[in-house]
Amino acid sequence: MDNKYPARICVHQAFCAIACTFLTIFFTCSCLFSSAQSNRAPTPEERTAIDRTVHAVLPVMQQFTDENWTIIKGDTDSPDDYSVSTKPQVPVNTAPFNTWQFSVKENSPLWNEKLHPLFEKLMHPPAEYNDSTQMKAWKRLSKEYHNLKDIFVEVEVNRPGLLVNPDKNSKENLRIPGCAFVAKLPHDHWMGIDRSLEAGYVLSFGNWSTAKFRQGYNDYRFHFVHPNNSPFIENIVIIIMGNEQRIKELLSKINWNDINNGLSL
Repeated sequence: MDNKYPARICVHQAFCAIACTFLTIFFTCSCLFSSAQSNRAPTPEERTAIDRTVHAVLPVMQQFTDENWTIIKGDTDSPDDYSVSTKPQVPVNTAPFNTWQFSVKENSPLWNEKLHPLFEKLMHPPAEYNDSTQMKAWKRLSKEYHNLKDIFVEVEVNRPGLLVNPDKNSKENLRIPGCAFVAKLPHDHWMGIDRSLEAGYVLSFGNWSTAKFRQGYNDYRFHFVHPNNSPFIENIVIIIMGNEQRIKELLSKINWNDINNGLSL
């Protein structure tokens, strides 16, 4: 049956479309405005503190590359892009570092010895996907390749707490010179981006000796000396995940005391 009011319906549909578009724009702008309100540009004093940390960390990250390892991604924000939280629960809440990824170079000595044989095998998956034995073996090779190929690094500043007790006298502490505390983390304590990697280490810098356990959070709270929203970076935490042999090499090779130059105490 023909509609008696086609023009009225068209107008109604057009109005609904316009209203939906307006609401979408409104809520999108509201979200962007809210996000913008939660961050601000740093003060000159805060910028100085962030610059100091960046200048201490970058030379250390550059030492992750050598004849076998190359950088895939990772850097810092430019000073013009620094931002800080408007209502931080720490002296200055900022995140100037992006996640670093380092990978084994193709045709490097390490690639030819360890990675290439695995890569060749992975290029020929089981013909019968229903063969559980073959698939399990292929997945084990894939996992081994994945754990050897990459190193991921995250750097955080003024971290409120750690999921592991940062007691320098604990048996978990690997006692790496320059670090307040270093430990290998079990999977359920990882704070990084890829929990499928087998090896993960946390390196902490700053005065973690006064950290106290927080019920409900299940972490050890860092005791900040300076008040919230003040231009100081009191701790730096570095999380390294991936090729465990390479991580151990870096732990012994790098002068980690250089990171302490990034603290503003």
